[in-house]
Amino acid sequence: MARLNCFTSLLIAALCVTQANAQSVVSAVHTDFDGYWFSQNGALNPSLPNDHNMLLAFTIGGTTYSTGVDDTTLDTEGVTYSAGNWNAITVPSLPNTPAPFYTIMLGAAVDGDNSGAGTFTAPADSLAVAAYLIDGTQGLDFGTGVANIPSGAFDFEVSSILSDAISDGTPDLLFTQMADFGDNDSIVFLDDADNIVGTKEPIAWSGVSRVGKWETDYFAMDGSNTATNLTKSMRLIAMDFSDLGINATNAADVAKIRVVWGGESDPAFLAYNTDSFFGCEEFTFSGVSIVAPASGAGVADGAVSPSITGGSEPYSLAFILQGDTVPASGWSALAPGKYWVRALDSNDCTSTNSVQVFLPHSKCQ
Repeated sequence: MARLNCFTSLLIAALCVTQANAQSVVSAVHTDFDGYWFSQNGALNPSLPNDHNMLLAFTIGGTTYSTGVDDTTLDTEGVTYSAGNWNAITVPSLPNTPAPFYTIMLGAAVDGDNSGAGTFTAPADSLAVAAYLIDGTQGLDFGTGVANIPSGAFDFEVSSILSDAISDGTPDLLFTQMADFGDNDSIVFLDDADNIVGTKEPIAWSGVSRVGKWETDYFAMDGSNTATNLTKSMRLIAMDFSDLGINATNAADVAKIRVVWGGESDPAFLAYNTDSFFGCEEFTFSGVSIVAPASGAGVADGAVSPSITGGSEPYSLAFILQGDTVPASGWSALAPGKYWVRALDSNDCTSTNSVQVFLPHSKCQ
């Protein structure tokens, strides 16, 4: 189970304040594709993103909210925005299901070949698939995603909700849909005993207009290319805590958030607004350096050193795909391999960024 102690959110906006049930529809998005890219409902950008690109900001009801990924670019482009800080919800794993299952969506140029199928390494299992929902700066990469996620409920622990964030005009949760869709997704808050707090809210994608289009390749779990240069639509929905029946009276009862995927979900990421929760002191995780390679294949004696500042010491590393948390005493006892990691501080608060680490063994050098 992932622990989210600083929350970032998904964007949803409308040119007017558009509602899909109790949800706000995102009407415009800003990303860093080719430096800067903007698209909006009713005036879709004809240039289709086909590579890694991060969500910089989104618009709801005429107000643009930055995600905190790169406000400097927004300033340079003359964008007026409300500054914020959003982060993808860590998805520690996805369920193993009988083949065929899952489709990896990659921007058409991500695999190195913009006109066909390039190089792609098959994910080892569904744990490796989850990495495509948390990659990029603050996990907000619009250039990758996962299609055909099987039906299932996923619980994530959350830190305390800030009562001031309820109905404050700024969204708290953000959801993305990057291909075809159904209307069977939902979200709900739970208490420690798994009782519903507030109300369960369906995500009504059929009432959401597309805000942009992108160009993607599809890959199966065996590594085979199943489609190239597909044009797919981007849709985003955001919610306030009040949309889920959260108020000043029941906010303190919230212990976790449950996301239910209905079987036709194709997200790039799920996100939350870190400013809507409290319980973590902000800290920075900028990378991991290799101190020493492992002495051989499968030998757990490789050493790494992360660069972490702020928060509360001692720090740990959370290995996202393996589900392990390693304190400093274990950073010199790692087997060679490829890892996705986040940092944790002593309060079990997570870093904004995840990084990829390649730990070799001495025979590879």
